[in-house]
Amino acid sequence: MHFAELVDALRDADDRGVLLRGHLWIEALLEYVTRTKLERPDAIDWGNARFEHKLALAEATAAVDVPLIRAIRSFNRLRNKSAHEMLFTIDLD
Repeated sequence: MHFAELVDALRDADDRGVLLRGHLWIEALLEYVTRTKLERPDAIDWGNARFEHKLALAEATAAVDVPLIRAIRSFNRLRNKSAHEMLFTIDLD
C-alpha cells in the first residue's frame, strides 16, 4: 500500500480503524528501514516476526532513533489495549 492509499483509507475509518491501520503502516516501515541496515535481511523470517521483534531490531541496528522507538512502543501498547480490551475507547485527552 502506498502512503496516499493509506491516507484515503484513514479518511473513512473510525478511531480504532485508524489505530489498526496506522500500526500496520508503522510495522511495514520498521521492517523496511531495518532491512536497509542488515547485511543479509532475508535471513530473518519477517512474515513470522512479531511487531516487538521488528521494533527491537530497528532499535538494535539504529535504524530508528530512541525517542521514536519509545513513541512507537507507546503506540503499540495502545494498539494492544484496543485489540484485547472489549470496552476500550480512545480518549484524546
